[in-house]
Amino acid sequence: MTDLKELYFDPAKVACIEAQLLKWHASMDEFNTLGGAEDEEEQDPTVILWLKIFVAQHYLFVRDLDKALVYINQGIEHTPTHIDLYLIKAQILQKGGDWKRGQELYEEGRMLDQADRALNALSAK
Repeated sequence: MTDLKELYFDPAKVACIEAQLLKWHASMDEFNTLGGAEDEEEQDPTVILWLKIFVAQHYLFVRDLDKALVYINQGIEHTPTHIDLYLIKAQILQKGGDWKRGQELYEEGRMLDQADRALNALSAK
Protein backbone atom coordinates (compact mmCIF):
# COMPACT_ATOMS: atom_id res chain seq x y z
CA MET A 1 0.00 0.00 0.00
CA THR A 2 2.93 2.33 0.57
CA ASP A 3 3.61 2.32 -3.17
CA LEU A 4 0.03 3.40 -3.85
CA LYS A 5 0.00 6.38 -1.46
CA GLU A 6 0.73 8.82 -4.28
CA LEU A 7 -2.50 7.76 -6.02
CA TYR A 8 -4.58 8.79 -3.01
CA PHE A 9 -4.41 12.45 -4.00
CA ASP A 10 -6.71 11.79 -6.97
CA PRO A 11 -10.33 10.93 -6.00
CA ALA A 12 -10.91 9.08 -9.29
CA LYS A 13 -7.92 6.83 -8.65
CA VAL A 14 -9.05 6.25 -5.04
CA ALA A 15 -12.47 5.14 -6.31
CA CYS A 16 -10.82 2.83 -8.86
CA ILE A 17 -8.55 1.26 -6.22
CA GLU A 18 -11.48 0.73 -3.86
CA ALA A 19 -13.66 -0.81 -6.57
CA GLN A 20 -10.93 -3.25 -7.60
CA LEU A 21 -10.05 -4.26 -4.04
CA LEU A 22 -13.72 -4.86 -3.17
CA LYS A 23 -14.25 -6.79 -6.42
CA TRP A 24 -11.32 -9.09 -5.64
CA HIS A 25 -12.43 -9.46 -2.02
CA ALA A 26 -15.98 -10.43 -3.01
CA SER A 27 -14.66 -12.91 -5.58
CA MET A 28 -12.32 -14.50 -3.03
CA ASP A 29 -15.14 -14.76 -0.48
CA GLU A 30 -17.49 -16.43 -2.91
CA PHE A 31 -15.30 -18.43 -5.31
CA ASN A 32 -11.78 -18.40 -3.81
CA THR A 33 -10.58 -16.86 -7.08
CA LEU A 34 -9.69 -13.32 -8.10
CA GLY A 35 -11.64 -13.36 -11.35
CA GLY A 36 -15.11 -14.51 -10.30
CA ALA A 37 -16.94 -17.71 -11.21
CA GLU A 38 -15.30 -18.01 -14.64
CA ASP A 39 -11.79 -17.95 -13.14
CA GLU A 40 -10.56 -21.52 -12.68
CA GLU A 41 -7.37 -20.60 -10.80
CA GLU A 42 -8.17 -21.13 -7.14
CA GLN A 43 -6.05 -18.93 -4.89
CA ASP A 44 -4.05 -19.75 -1.82
CA PRO A 45 -5.83 -18.93 1.49
CA THR A 46 -3.27 -16.22 2.21
CA VAL A 47 -4.63 -14.18 -0.72
CA ILE A 48 -7.86 -13.37 1.15
CA LEU A 49 -5.82 -12.46 4.23
CA TRP A 50 -3.69 -9.98 2.27
CA LEU A 51 -6.78 -8.57 0.58
CA LYS A 52 -8.30 -7.92 3.99
CA ILE A 53 -5.10 -6.14 5.00
CA PHE A 54 -5.05 -4.04 1.81
CA VAL A 55 -8.74 -3.12 2.11
CA ALA A 56 -8.24 -2.14 5.77
CA GLN A 57 -5.25 0.02 4.82
CA HIS A 58 -7.24 1.57 1.97
CA TYR A 59 -9.97 2.61 4.37
CA LEU A 60 -7.32 3.86 6.82
CA PHE A 61 -5.88 6.07 4.04
CA VAL A 62 -9.32 7.51 3.22
CA ARG A 63 -10.07 7.87 6.95
CA ASP A 64 -13.06 5.54 7.05
CA LEU A 65 -11.89 4.00 10.29
CA ASP A 66 -15.06 2.00 10.96
CA LYS A 67 -14.69 0.09 7.69
CA ALA A 68 -10.95 -0.27 8.25
CA LEU A 69 -11.65 -1.92 11.61
CA VAL A 70 -14.17 -4.31 10.06
CA TYR A 71 -11.63 -5.64 7.56
CA ILE A 72 -8.68 -5.76 9.95
CA ASN A 73 -10.80 -7.61 12.52
CA GLN A 74 -11.77 -10.12 9.82
CA GLY A 75 -8.06 -10.57 9.12
CA ILE A 76 -7.32 -11.18 12.79
CA GLU A 77 -10.16 -13.70 12.91
CA HIS A 78 -8.71 -15.42 9.79
CA THR A 79 -5.10 -15.54 11.02
CA PRO A 80 -4.73 -14.47 14.66
CA THR A 81 -0.94 -14.98 14.66
CA HIS A 82 -0.09 -12.50 11.89
CA ILE A 83 1.83 -9.62 13.47
CA ASP A 84 1.02 -7.02 10.78
CA LEU A 85 -2.69 -7.28 11.56
CA TYR A 86 -2.13 -6.05 15.11
CA LEU A 87 0.15 -3.24 13.98
CA ILE A 88 -2.36 -2.02 11.39
CA LYS A 89 -5.21 -2.24 13.89
CA ALA A 90 -3.09 -0.19 16.30
CA GLN A 91 -2.60 2.46 13.59
CA ILE A 92 -6.32 2.55 12.91
CA LEU A 93 -7.17 2.97 16.59
CA GLN A 94 -4.48 5.61 17.09
CA LYS A 95 -5.73 7.52 14.05
CA GLY A 96 -9.14 7.48 15.74
CA GLY A 97 -7.63 8.85 18.95
CA ASP A 98 -7.42 5.65 21.03
CA TRP A 99 -3.69 5.86 21.74
CA LYS A 100 -3.80 3.57 24.78
CA ARG A 101 -5.47 0.65 22.99
CA GLY A 102 -3.18 1.23 19.99
CA GLN A 103 -0.12 0.88 22.20
CA GLU A 104 -1.58 -2.28 23.73
CA LEU A 105 -2.00 -3.77 20.26
CA TYR A 106 1.60 -2.91 19.31
CA GLU A 107 2.66 -4.78 22.44
CA GLU A 108 0.34 -7.70 21.62
CA GLY A 109 1.92 -7.91 18.15
CA ARG A 110 5.41 -7.66 19.61
CA MET A 111 4.70 -10.57 21.94
CA LEU A 112 3.98 -12.75 18.88
CA ASP A 113 7.62 -12.35 17.79
CA GLN A 114 9.87 -11.05 20.55
CA ALA A 115 12.97 -11.41 18.37
CA ASP A 116 11.80 -8.74 15.89
CA ARG A 117 14.14 -5.82 16.65
CA ALA A 118 12.18 -3.27 14.60
CA LEU A 119 8.99 -4.20 16.40
CA ASN A 120 10.74 -4.03 19.77
CA ALA A 121 11.89 -0.50 18.92
CA LEU A 122 8.34 0.55 18.00
CA SER A 123 6.97 -0.85 21.21
CA ALA A 124 9.62 0.94 23.28
CA LYS A 125 8.52 4.34 21.95
